[in-house]
Amino acid sequence: MTARTSSQPQVSSTPDATAIPPLPAGMPALESLIDGHKAFQVLRSALSLGLFEHLDRHGPQLRPELAQALGLRGAHLSAWLQALCDLDCLRQDADNRYALDAQARPQLLRDSPWYIGEYLDALAQPDGRWARLDDFMHETRHEALAPLTTQRVPALQHPLRADAWALADWLAAHHQGKPINRLLCCDASDGLLSARLTLTLPVQQTLVRVPEAAMARTQANLAWFGVADRCRVEPDGPPTDAGADAPWDMAILFHSQYPRRRTLSEGLSALSERMAPGGLVCSAHWFCAPACAPAEGGLGQMDQAILTDSHPLCHVEKFCERLEGAGLVQARQDVLQGRYGPTLLHSAVRP
Repeated sequence: MTARTSSQPQVSSTPDATAIPPLPAGMPALESLIDGHKAFQVLRSALSLGLFEHLDRHGPQLRPELAQALGLRGAHLSAWLQALCDLDCLRQDADNRYALDAQARPQLLRDSPWYIGEYLDALAQPDGRWARLDDFMHETRHEALAPLTTQRVPALQHPLRADAWALADWLAAHHQGKPINRLLCCDASDGLLSARLTLTLPVQQTLVRVPEAAMARTQANLAWFGVADRCRVEPDGPPTDAGADAPWDMAILFHSQYPRRRTLSEGLSALSERMAPGGLVCSAHWFCAPACAPAEGGLGQMDQAILTDSHPLCHVEKFCERLEGAGLVQARQDVLQGRYGPTLLHSAVRP
């Protein structure tokens, strides 16, 4: 009787090394990205578990003490704490006790105005633009996402806070010193620029214009800086809608005109008519590359898109001409290096 032969192919126990594809050249960058996500989750877990507040209250502690006090799993605690040391959130002393890093303390404690936890939560919220970037980029699905203005982010953690303060300092340095009776500020930073301008310039009264969904948060920010009694908040719209308080001694358009970029020339002309003689108009916005071509720094450009959900302004090479065509003079362009790339400042005065 002949033995039956199997029709199934024989599988070698030793893989053929030549059949294994080489490691792609881009993998190191992707691995770094994945490690960054893991570090993000380590930090969020420590913030959520109250580790930093505990160490701030009780001082340096050993690993078993932390496990007992916070109900942590001892089997993984050493790696978790070491990851936080690698992130410069913790430090370990010669007695193997863990302590909160002094330099990181302001950003890690909930009672600090620099606390970063709520901003990290906003980045990770399930219906946020970053967490649902596929929907944000889709032609129709983006409409279902919650408006960015509904997120609660502390004043000092606002994405545009640093740019707003830098612009306020620039304006203070270039201001000639004469009193500003009426300031119009179309403010995409939820009142942070308006507050800083009111504190650093000789401003008597400020009209702050923000999206309607951000009005309550703007009021809270102005109160936090102690300038709510010197500022009035109104829903955003074309800057010329607020003509009742004209003439304006200064008008600042801060990352607020992207949705009106196609009608901005008309708006600038109408605003010019509402300026007092010698009044300064300053526009601070991002611009696309010529012909909307791709440019370096794609992640920073995505940050801009997430923050504005609008296309940047176009034709930077003609913006000074637009100001002069609106009836203003002494138009100039300056650059403010910001967190998400250069913001172009265009300023001119009413003759």
